[in-house]
Amino acid sequence: MINVLSHGNYSLFEPMEMLDENKNHFKAILRNFMTNYRFNPELFPKQTDKNIEEST
Repeated sequence: MINVLSHGNYSLFEPMEMLDENKNHFKAILRNFMTNYRFNPELFPKQTDKNIEEST
């Protein structure tokens, strides 16, 4: 797993929105994780990239 927030000016106590590049990396990692390690599909309805963009 890649710690995308290990370098830079990030703080747990002063949260800031991730940059678009980090958001894209996170989405790709999460998508791959969810594909490789399947969970109960009723708990995680199918989402498209468009739905994900709208919810963020």
